[in-house]
Amino acid sequence: MVKKIISSVCVLFFCFSTFLFSDPSLSVEIQGDVATEGSRIIGIITVTYSKEDGEPNADSFLLEEEPLNVRNLGTSTSFRVTEINGKRESETTLFSKYQFELPGRDAGLYILPPISVLVGNSRIESSGVSFEVLSPSINPDFRLQASIEGKTPLYPGQRARFTYLLYYREAVDVSVQELPLLEARGFKTIGMKTERQLRKGQSHVMELSQEVEAMEPGEYYFGPSYIEGFAYQTDFFGRRRYRRPAIRAQANTVSVEVLPLPEEGKPSSFDGAIGVFNWDVRLLGNATLGVGDKLQLEIEVSGHDGLHSVRLARLSEQSELKKHFRMSSLPAQVKDGELSKTFIYELRPLSSDVIEIPSLQLSFFNTQTKTYETLFSNPIPLTVENLLEPKQTLPSQKIASHPKEEAEEERNIEESLEIKKIEILGNYTLSSEDLKNSWYKTLKILWLLPVILFCSLMHYSLLFLFKRKDRRKILLAEQYFIQANEINDPARFFLAMEKALITRLWESRLLAIQIKSYHDLPGEGKCAEVKQFLSEIEEQGFSFQQTGSMEQMKENAKKIFYEIS
Repeated sequence: MVKKIISSVCVLFFCFSTFLFSDPSLSVEIQGDVATEGSRIIGIITVTYSKEDGEPNADSFLLEEEPLNVRNLGTSTSFRVTEINGKRESETTLFSKYQFELPGRDAGLYILPPISVLVGNSRIESSGVSFEVLSPSINPDFRLQASIEGKTPLYPGQRARFTYLLYYREAVDVSVQELPLLEARGFKTIGMKTERQLRKGQSHVMELSQEVEAMEPGEYYFGPSYIEGFAYQTDFFGRRRYRRPAIRAQANTVSVEVLPLPEEGKPSSFDGAIGVFNWDVRLLGNATLGVGDKLQLEIEVSGHDGLHSVRLARLSEQSELKKHFRMSSLPAQVKDGELSKTFIYELRPLSSDVIEIPSLQLSFFNTQTKTYETLFSNPIPLTVENLLEPKQTLPSQKIASHPKEEAEEERNIEESLEIKKIEILGNYTLSSEDLKNSWYKTLKILWLLPVILFCSLMHYSLLFLFKRKDRRKILLAEQYFIQANEINDPARFFLAMEKALITRLWESRLLAIQIKSYHDLPGEGKCAEVKQFLSEIEEQGFSFQQTGSMEQMKENAKKIFYEIS
């Protein structure tokens, strides 16, 4: 009996000491334990170690003696406190996660060879991992369409919108995607990608689009495009139940032709405007002015498409305008409307010989007729006076007057030349009281210094106390935020980030009471931004999730968190 007790105690001591003084270890898992045929295989490496072991060297990962490229996903920390015979000891364990990718493989069962890495001065190795590669299935309720919105073929400077429509009826966790239209190689992207959730019949539709501008002539091909993932359902406890194999939605290759602008018939005033336009040129203000005075010319260009390409860059180079006017060195004021674009230019006439603003030209390439067209404005009459030269009366125009009228005219001139006394408003006679100093201009003012000093000390003392309280509170919100960033599971990340943001709002006095759910947040100010952000996270996490969206979610959460103050 005693031997059994002693052996049991030895076994327990051995297990405890093995846990307490364990060596660094490395574990590997394939995302979802399954991959899709022809798609990249994504794996996660977890390195467990202590501070005494040293940090893992991310450049030393090897797979079958070949270097393995990894991406650092971050490090988390675990603390353990033990008490033996009244002596308390603590241990810190670190967990570093890395992500790696392998080329796609054919359907079948595979074993991933061991992966090794240097931790400090020692190299540790994982055990082999088995995984399965499945052929994706085609589901009619999960399909992808690729299209180009706009007139084709395109010309350099012309814009279009590349669009994907993804149809699905149940939630899908996306594992891999290839959407070359959104990258738009060979085109200039305008603005950010847009994403919209639509509903068509019994299907949910996600619209992904990117506005682009053609740059160089040529034939461009995009595709094939595809999205793969695993359909799932969420049970009562919020856990996902995946269905296998993976499903794939694929769109055919899309081609876009960009034609060069013809050189034949290109006018000298053409500066890249593409579309069909009308214009109106008018003068703002009075048409009578002096030499060198400023006048404003308003040019309104209207059209249904291509207004972005209208720049009027060569307006100042038109010979008649350049000859008689000096253009402002400042750029023209530009106002963009829905169906029009307005330019306001500043001009100054160079001489009194200018009698009009000459006819101006707007040249553009008509995408309907495939030819160049030029619009001419009507001349605008002007009256330009030379204000520097006084008007002279010719002797022949002088009319003889009566002697009495001449004498009265001389008296009027003398009176006009007489200097009159200037009365200064607001002056008053000084008294003896005005010559005395006020009390605040004497040494009596020094009695206020102790009072001001006392009030200042009280003010800064109260500020210091409030700031200390706020600092302690904000540290609690930041602690929740740091813990949330260490989570990679979308559902757990959502709950942790919800707690961190709501705590931040309450500590910043933007909430009168502390709440538990973001649904109870008010719909205004920073609270509305947090509510909208958390709603988007919940929608992406439980209905449709793109590869790499977790890192983007964390970046957006960080921006919103630190904007709350």
